[in-house]
Amino acid sequence: MDDLIRQGQWWWLLVPLGTGLFALIGSWVGSTLGKATEHWQWLRNEKQKEYVAAVGSLSAAVDALAALIQEKPARDVPEDSSFITPVNVLGPNRVKKAMRTVMSDIQACLSILSQQQSEKRTADAQAAHDILVKNYDSFVEAVRRDLGVKD
Repeated sequence: MDDLIRQGQWWWLLVPLGTGLFALIGSWVGSTLGKATEHWQWLRNEKQKEYVAAVGSLSAAVDALAALIQEKPARDVPEDSSFITPVNVLGPNRVKKAMRTVMSDIQACLSILSQQQSEKRTADAQAAHDILVKNYDSFVEAVRRDLGVKD
C-alpha cells in the first residue's frame, strides 16, 4: 500500500472507501424507509380497528332508531337510550365533522321521537332518519378515504 502512495496512485484507496460509505448510507436509508412504512401500516391498522367499532356502533343506533320509528303503536323513546353508544374518533377533520353530524342527527331523531305523539311524529322522524342515513353514508365514505380503501 505504501508503494501505491509513493507512486502517486493513492486514489485507488478511494474505491473501497467509497463502496463502504455507499453501503452504510444505503443501509441507513433502507432502514429509515422501512421503519416509516411499518409505522404507517401499524397506524392504519389501529385506525381501522377504531373505525370499525365506530361504524358498528353508529350502524346499530341507526337501525334501532329505524325500528322505533316503524313501531305501531308508537312507544316512548327509552329514557336511557341504551342503543346509542357514545362514539368519539380521532382522525382528519372530515372524519370528525362527519361524525359530529351523525351524532347530532341521532339526537335530532331522538328529540322528535320523544316530543311528538302522533302520525306527524312518524313522518318527521322518518324524514330526520333519512337525513341521518345520508350523513351516516358520508361518514363511512370519509372513513374509507382516510384509510385509503377503494371500491
